[in-house]
Amino acid sequence: KYAEKGDYWFVIYKSVDGKALMTHKTLPAKQQSFTDMNLKNGTYQYSIKAVYKDGGESQKVNIIKVDFKP
Repeated sequence: KYAEKGDYWFVIYKSVDGKALMTHKTLPAKQQSFTDMNLKNGTYQYSIKAVYKDGGESQKVNIIKVDFKP
């Protein structure tokens, strides 16, 4: 949950197998969950930040690492 008020959206960043974090998806502020589908065996890293309509941005949250093995 994000407590800030205002007009904003979220940007999710994703990294696969140690590569650089890249923009993966943009979500509306009202969306409170995200499921990444069709993952293959590997290591994924995710981060997220809020982007405001006026151009302001929050800091990226700590990177979350996921070792996925189907």
